Amino acid sequence: MDNRLSKLNILIVDDQDEILDHYHDVLGKTLGHSVQCVSMPGRAERAIRRCLFDIVVIDAKMDYKETALGGLFLAEYASRILGPDAVLVISQYRVKEKLRNFGLDLEFLLKPEGDLLGWMERTLLRKAQKMIERQYGFVAMPFSNTKLNQWYLDKLIPWMSDAGFRVRRMDEIATTKPLTQEIMERIDSAHFVLFLAEADNSNVFYEAGYALAKEKFTVTMAHGFDDLPFDIRGNYTIHLDRSEEQIRDDLVKLMHGLRQPSD
Repeated sequence: MDNRLSKLNILIVDDQDEILDHYHDVLGKTLGHSVQCVSMPGRAERAIRRCLFDIVVIDAKMDYKETALGGLFLAEYASRILGPDAVLVISQYRVKEKLRNFGLDLEFLLKPEGDLLGWMERTLLRKAQKMIERQYGFVAMPFSNTKLNQWYLDKLIPWMSDAGFRVRRMDEIATTKPLTQEIMERIDSAHFVLFLAEADNSNVFYEAGYALAKEKFTVTMAHGFDDLPFDIRGNYTIHLDRSEEQIRDDLVKLMHGLRQPSD
């Protein structure tokens, strides 16, 4: 497996430029991670739409959406796109109750008054790594096709592991909730969605449509590309009617590319 934990792709959002310089120096120059630092929430929103960050660290206290705790609005937005296990809220103030008032079930860390270097290395990064280990990509695909099921187990799971990601299908998740409700919640919680576009399965298209409406990063794969609906053919699609080596290489390359910040 490509160990993403060895070089994280991190977005830091804080309205204090001096603090951002410390994050960049410590997490980037000293510890070797890829770090993008942003002071303006609007610019952070654009960055989140363009890059599949491993973790987004957001200071709760910033002026945004006409409130002093505007970072919580940004955290809600980031968690909707990247999943809650990709968003870490930090603050000098204990805002855990405020998170609950916002309806957000996100990880929180109290910022230290001193030893910022040690806090970043021992506390922030350890928390981030545990969160990343919980992340998953939701796979929207038919369950009833025996051949596709075997392909998922024997090929797709190892390929995604090669790219550094864990994937899960709805039939692998135990639940007592109505299936449609559980599917939506799992897509909401997913870091990204992988969509196997089989034209004879409307349920899968429903799941992909929901993911796209939520602005999730959605990776499309398909057999018989020419038979796909027009709206699907307009998206970048990994063609499955090729050699396994070509498919695997394209998938790994795409996943790595999604993690690269784009200005």
